[in-house]
Amino acid sequence: MISNELPAPVFVAPVEDMNTSSAYSQKALAITACLYIALLLVNINPVIGQTTSLRVEANIGTFVMTDPKEFQDGLPSALLGKDYKSIPYKVYGNFSPTPGYDVVLTFPVGPTEWNILGGYNSTGSRLHYRDYSGEIKVDQVVSNMHFALDYSVVTLPGQYGIVFKPSIAAGIAFSDHKLESLFVLQGLPTDTYNDHLASKQWFALPSCKMEYQVSRFLLMARVGYHIQINFNDDFRPNWSGVRAGAGVGIILKKGQEKSTNQG
Repeated sequence: MISNELPAPVFVAPVEDMNTSSAYSQKALAITACLYIALLLVNINPVIGQTTSLRVEANIGTFVMTDPKEFQDGLPSALLGKDYKSIPYKVYGNFSPTPGYDVVLTFPVGPTEWNILGGYNSTGSRLHYRDYSGEIKVDQVVSNMHFALDYSVVTLPGQYGIVFKPSIAAGIAFSDHKLESLFVLQGLPTDTYNDHLASKQWFALPSCKMEYQVSRFLLMARVGYHIQINFNDDFRPNWSGVRAGAGVGIILKKGQEKSTNQG
């Protein structure tokens, strides 16, 4: 027999967890600062003219999502009873990697680039079960809008004209957690429940970009790692994980050609 008593989605972390998160944030900030300084000390003179460009990048990555997953793990016993392990309920998604996107505006500054980016990522999970007594469906959707400043060093072109750009981005993400449920129980009116939580996170994203120019168009790929730096919000979705992406861009303004050869 299924129940419509949905547990409240409370994500308040214990004090020791918050202290651990704070220590992790301090380490992440220190690592980010060191990476910025290291990139600023590098001064590589590119052999091709740098460009002002507008790019659209699609990305995919892994997400930790500890809080939503723990809530998801507690739903079967709360809704289906103590014998839930013998009940064939289904869990879909379970906060698996899903595609996101970024829009990037790039400005050349000497042998470096500054990029202003904004983008969107989301993931989620669904628990579903139906039997003679009714049906339950519980959806969790976690999403974020993020904005960052990205600093890149332009290296010499490699084989086949591919340019490698070590970079690091730092910014802020505004996250939303939406909980939507549907209960259809025999003999009772259809019941729905909706809840919404919001939070914000600092983040850093060290990565390596590869770029290839075709006429006025750019083809690019990126691999990096997203480092989460939490505020003390009750709900803290953890977006940390590997990121991989690819995209295309159009050159808005081409810089003056440079050469490493000195006369």
